[in-house]
Amino acid sequence: MNMDAQVQHYLVLHCGADCQAKMLWQRICADGQVDAAAGEIEPAALGELAARYLQDKICLLVPGAAVGLYSVQLPGRHNAAGLRALPWLLEEQLACPLEEVNIMPLGSTGQTLWVAVVAQSQLAQWLAPFIAADIQLYKLIPDLLLLPWVEGEITALQWGDRWLLRTGRWQGAQVESSWLPLWLRAWERTHIQPIKVRCYGEPPKGEHWRISPAPDPMALLAYHVLRADSLLSWKKRPSKRPWRMPLIVAMTVLVLLFCQQAAVWWQLAQQGDALQQQLSQQFRQFFPGQPEQRWQAALRRVMQQEDNKGLALWLTPLSALPPGVNIQRLHYRSAPSPAQLQLQLAGDTLRIKDARQLLSTHFNLHDGPDGQLMLSQREAEQ
Repeated sequence: MNMDAQVQHYLVLHCGADCQAKMLWQRICADGQVDAAAGEIEPAALGELAARYLQDKICLLVPGAAVGLYSVQLPGRHNAAGLRALPWLLEEQLACPLEEVNIMPLGSTGQTLWVAVVAQSQLAQWLAPFIAADIQLYKLIPDLLLLPWVEGEITALQWGDRWLLRTGRWQGAQVESSWLPLWLRAWERTHIQPIKVRCYGEPPKGEHWRISPAPDPMALLAYHVLRADSLLSWKKRPSKRPWRMPLIVAMTVLVLLFCQQAAVWWQLAQQGDALQQQLSQQFRQFFPGQPEQRWQAALRRVMQQEDNKGLALWLTPLSALPPGVNIQRLHYRSAPSPAQLQLQLAGDTLRIKDARQLLSTHFNLHDGPDGQLMLSQREAEQ
């Protein structure tokens, strides 16, 4: 038998940013519909309220701004064993030691796992008045994740001088009213699709949002409590096989490192192919009328250089050399610093003079042995 079906009512409270301030409370039925009972209460009087509704299960809503919502890529099964790797996967994203936070999974889509991160000190402040009143919480939920939500839309609700915004199934934000325009512009810059906002209540001035009926904000949040994920639902259990956690973590890290290295190799190969194709087209222009083996040999020498990515920047001005001027010899030297390009030009004397003048607008020119021209980048361009 479903134990929740026997519960006729739930008592939903909202804890504000100041844990010592009054809490809003709303009583709801088992189907989510609000009861007439609602009001405010001091944290010290929680015991009296719980005694009045002795059979109700108590749920606490907390400010979403105090809860960090993160996504991580976690291959494999998202069971208790796999979730032990979460602290290490989140370590770089968190700005505090892992020992000072509680990490709670919310849900997953494929290999993407969404988690909530709460500072232990913050969680202790929220729970303190309930522990003092000997009340066991049924659920603890970030308020912004209780807003109605439709795929492709943002849901907005004004809460005092702030806006609660739900941007995804496990995503949201709490924004001060004065910062809301800036937040919306930042959202538009990072998303391709036009922004669509459904507002419960009166939208801010200048915003053409879709308007939905404006019920009591507390009643709107309380209605979705029963279907929401609780931050208290995941408990740590001692492992009967302590050797498994280090092994699982090590295997997960190895898999991630292998995938990352494979992606880097593939990217470098793509860049190398694109560079070789670009250089091949340019080298054909630099050696007109000469055997194909000659410019291909020059291309192979360049591609064997350890650092040839910057060569494309050198070759672009060469494509604009005057007609009748050919490159008899080309050698690129990237090390030791500074990099240098050696050319031997052939053609009419006046045309070669024009070519030198063109190259001087891009490089520093020096005459080398055997009529070679030494090119080096200017300091401002290096």
